[in-house]
Amino acid sequence: MAIALMALLGARHHELLLAPNSYFIGDSLDGFRTMCANFFHLRHDADPSHFSGMHYPYGDAPGYADTIPLLSKLVRYFSNGSDQYLLAAWNLSLVFSQWLCGLFLYLVFRELQLPVWFSLLAALGVSGLTPQHDRFAAHYALSYGFVVPLTTWLLLRFGRRPRLHYSLLIGLVPLLANQIHPYLMAMSVFLIVGYLGFRFLHQPSWKNLAWLSSHGLLQVLLPLGFLLYQTVLNDPIADRPAWPWGFTFYKTRLQSILLPIDLPLGEYIDKHYTDLDYVLTETRAYLGAVTILGGLFLLLRSAYRRWWKKERGTLLPASLRYLLWAALVILCYAACLPFVLFGWEWMTDYLGLLRQFRALGRFAWVFFYVATVAVLCGLYQVIQNLSRPGLRNFCYGLVLTVLLIEGVGYLFYEKYELIERPERRDGFSRADNPWLYTIDLDRYQAILPLPYYHIGSENFWINPLGLHLHRSAWASAESGLPNMGSYMGRTSLGQAIKLIELVVAPYRRPLLLDDLPNDKPLLLYLTKAAYEHKGYRYAHLLRGAKQLYEDERIRLLELPLPSFTERVERQQQSFRNEVDTTSAFPQGELLSKDSLLNFFYDSYDAGGAAHHYRGGAKALASREAHLLYDGLPPARAGVERYVMSVWTKVDYDLAGRTRLRVTEYHPGEETPLQTFVVPFYEYIRSVDAGWMLIDIGINMRGEQSALRLEVYNEDLLYGQEFYLDEFQLRPSTARLYRRTAEEVVVNNRWIPRNSSR
Repeated sequence: MAIALMALLGARHHELLLAPNSYFIGDSLDGFRTMCANFFHLRHDADPSHFSGMHYPYGDAPGYADTIPLLSKLVRYFSNGSDQYLLAAWNLSLVFSQWLCGLFLYLVFRELQLPVWFSLLAALGVSGLTPQHDRFAAHYALSYGFVVPLTTWLLLRFGRRPRLHYSLLIGLVPLLANQIHPYLMAMSVFLIVGYLGFRFLHQPSWKNLAWLSSHGLLQVLLPLGFLLYQTVLNDPIADRPAWPWGFTFYKTRLQSILLPIDLPLGEYIDKHYTDLDYVLTETRAYLGAVTILGGLFLLLRSAYRRWWKKERGTLLPASLRYLLWAALVILCYAACLPFVLFGWEWMTDYLGLLRQFRALGRFAWVFFYVATVAVLCGLYQVIQNLSRPGLRNFCYGLVLTVLLIEGVGYLFYEKYELIERPERRDGFSRADNPWLYTIDLDRYQAILPLPYYHIGSENFWINPLGLHLHRSAWASAESGLPNMGSYMGRTSLGQAIKLIELVVAPYRRPLLLDDLPNDKPLLLYLTKAAYEHKGYRYAHLLRGAKQLYEDERIRLLELPLPSFTERVERQQQSFRNEVDTTSAFPQGELLSKDSLLNFFYDSYDAGGAAHHYRGGAKALASREAHLLYDGLPPARAGVERYVMSVWTKVDYDLAGRTRLRVTEYHPGEETPLQTFVVPFYEYIRSVDAGWMLIDIGINMRGEQSALRLEVYNEDLLYGQEFYLDEFQLRPSTARLYRRTAEEVVVNNRWIPRNSSR
């Protein structure tokens, strides 16, 4: 088995295996980020339990940077901290995990008393068809496909010979899996708990409960208790997102498991019959024709024998039946059942730590393995009982041929791209980045990428553009300067707000300055192609910065820390001067340079909300759409662009995921001129004490058309509220003011008269 599987994998991955230290797989954001995180962690982190390469100055545990902790620890230990053979270890471990997947599947079939030849061919087919191949070029850790087969094999052995050492081995699997990826740990735990639960339900008694509980203590409770202590109770970060976005979005569907979406037949169906692109990659776990058709045959056969012939008996051993029922329950969970039925989504608010596993569709992988094993085992028993040898051999050949065609075909059909390691890649090599030698890097404390990107808190998804993350993350790994950008998972909400406050337009002295460990300047890393699209938002950071290097791809500038405070003070004084010296016309509570009322304003002071930014605020229920404005915009004639401006409270989980729905229409006409939805987090303009100013530009398409503005937050828990304050709808050229004894206001920026905070 081992030789046959290695030969198959050698043929599939021959180019990678011949030069494992020369390439990495794919060029996705997730994949490249993971590679850079590993390089930085090995090269520059003295503490193996802390990753400082992103989210500076805070960093985080290596697992949140997707470093594959087991791999990085082994490489660190055996290479004495060198990264010379990191890519080789990485690539070989990915192929080795596929080999282990096939090996443990073979052991599963042998444990079920199937013959060697059948077990060998079945393991080759199933391991080739595993949906975890999809993760080979992106979420590398999720492609380690041996965890569920290993768990299955150990549980089957435990079912046949329930010994203490098997329980100890089973309990080690979640600990090992968590060092690869938490989802693999969860899959293992779910399967173990399901097996023990259905074993008890099959033979319910106090004696059986006590016996299973003693083994469950070793198999589940002790490893889970250790993991909870290590990752939750002992976590120094108190404000990680408790309810990550996407729990009901990344669910599996019938199409996910019944259609060969990633095979030629699936592409043909997608092209000629129905669009399958909506079935997200995260949710796919195609069972294969043998499992689908063979499983249907076995179900019909069982129903016929039980209902019409009144026969009892089963083709599957008891332990496999327990696993199959457990896998079926896990499949329902992967489909977000029963929560998506009858409006029961509110029940997911009470799932606690389970909500951390937001990509539910991945759990269908468990059903793929267990269901396929069960169907093949059942088909073998049926075929073996056929009286005619010729028919028996034909059926064996048919089942295994279809399985191998799909499995081996998928293994070779699922393509990935080999990318030269960055040191040899145009634009990434040291020869293409002479600044690594010519700039005194010790003078700087961190890289600040522009445009800024921040992924991880689940509240703000400020995405990098093009190769901006690739270049800046690799520059960080090469230079040793940590990156102030973030592309991680489950990072602190409070830290995220501070980092965003640092880069938005000057408003208050950034709180993050107090958390920096020294007074060294920052190195601005500007990727030109990305900056052309969103650079206007960060132009203020370049004012007064000293240029150090420029080529056709990037610009590097030095940004002293005092400039942050200086810019805030200059900007605030400029606003004060503008308000005090500009002739303006009273328009209700505000002043305007236009003598006509050309804006709409609502302070929401009468809202009576528990939280407010100024005066009062409006509290809005989650999961509902709320109308902010509907009608002809003020001063409509000749105005082509408006700005919707509002303050929103963001310092609690998922509040930052509020969205605005804009509809432009002609009154009396059914078809709108335009409708679009934008998330607030893409239009953050200022930050102040847990509130963010959102300015969203709206380009009008028609003359004398009306606007409907609605806000909603579908991600907050049921019963929670989100808060808005100081709503304005104004022409983009308008200047709106306000004067009080303590503050001046310019276009919704509230400036203290006497201090920078």
